[in-house]
Amino acid sequence: MKALFFVDTHGRRPLHERIKHRAQEADVLVCAGDLTEFGEGYSEHLAFLDSIGKPVVLIHGNHESELTTRMLVPDYPNIRYIHGGAWRFGSHLFLGYGGGGFVVDDEMFEDATLRFDEAMAEHPDAEPIMVVHQPPHDIGLDEVGSRKTGNRTMRSYIERVRPKIVVFGHLHMHAGEETTIGGIRYINPGPGGLLLDLSRL
Repeated sequence: MKALFFVDTHGRRPLHERIKHRAQEADVLVCAGDLTEFGEGYSEHLAFLDSIGKPVVLIHGNHESELTTRMLVPDYPNIRYIHGGAWRFGSHLFLGYGGGGFVVDDEMFEDATLRFDEAMAEHPDAEPIMVVHQPPHDIGLDEVGSRKTGNRTMRSYIERVRPKIVVFGHLHMHAGEETTIGGIRYINPGPGGLLLDLSRL
């Protein structure tokens, strides 16, 4: 199964057209947030993704609100909004947490982990994939200058659950970069996207 991961397109039509073109090779699309620029044209951008005709896993970024996303997504049958929850596709279980920005200690993420744990217990044979917007703490790809800006609560949970991959965005200077720490692959796919064969992870 092939998944096309992308993030931080910020409503730029040429980038969305590129994602549409690359989606021909994918079984599922995964957007890790900031599909828009401060929410502008959100419905139109969601409609564009939906029109591709492939399943789309979505979380909101810091440019979109959770409330607006929950209100809009039901109009688009191909889009699965997974903030604070999970969705199974094939042998993989996508766990999602959107929003954020520069939160270090995150009680709301802590609450979401209860639902993640329940989903993994219901699907013990599925491989979890974490999709978040803010980078986890202290992975190198959360650095702005010398400052580590990642989410510490998120990183602790990831270390406990140990998904094979964690996909995120938010920090544009790290777009297209990845690192592996302790066998966990941390990926910022950037707005151009990254196509991964999940069967080979």
